[in-house]
Amino acid sequence: MVGATSPDTGKSLELQVHRACDKGLCRLIGPQPTLISPQHLTLVLTGQQLTLEHDDGTVIARLTAQTSSQWRQAARTRHNAVVYFGYGFELHHCPTHRRLMASPAELGRYIDSASDNGLLAAGLVSVHLQPTPSVQDRPPATASQQPRRSTRTQWRKPHR
Repeated sequence: MVGATSPDTGKSLELQVHRACDKGLCRLIGPQPTLISPQHLTLVLTGQQLTLEHDDGTVIARLTAQTSSQWRQAARTRHNAVVYFGYGFELHHCPTHRRLMASPAELGRYIDSASDNGLLAAGLVSVHLQPTPSVQDRPPATASQQPRRSTRTQWRKPHR
């Protein structure tokens, strides 16, 4: 079990890195960590929902993310992506996210720091892009879902 101290409460947090490693990711340790390609993990993108799943049905991680068209095209072409599973990146915080994504050196320092502390696992996993259902793909409404129509029409004269 890997834990970290919460800056807000001072309590130890369970990070679930061991759980991700049990399902196939590899903990990044040392100055030149090895990146593996687990056979039983898939990153599934449905709309804006990314889910890291094991073949046995276990959901390891789930998040809402806006993926760029370049990322989706690369995933379609290569059929895989590197997944980092860890703690301390604060990617939900927009200024931190922008700073990390704009600077490979800054991102590298964050990865090194998390790796040195045993708080990061990674793997090259297969990617499955699920199409988002369009209006044409949706099943027709059932009788109970269709609006009720009156069988009797009433006409009224306009007031003048």
